[in-house]
Amino acid sequence: MINNEEQQLKEEAIEVLNTIEDSVEYLCSEFQLSGEKVWTMIAALSDVKLRQFPPEDDEQLQED
Repeated sequence: MINNEEQQLKEEAIEVLNTIEDSVEYLCSEFQLSGEKVWTMIAALSDVKLRQFPPEDDEQLQED
């Protein structure tokens, strides 16, 4: 059974995904880009963006 925090995280993830998919669809249509190209860019940009956050301890991650 999913607890409240897991359910909230799932709902937030679905909302983020829906927003990103809408943006990808717009970019592909407006700028004649392939979906694969845009999703590859998103993956690479996500990696770069995540490296901008300060590192966390493994202990801190497990406590949350």
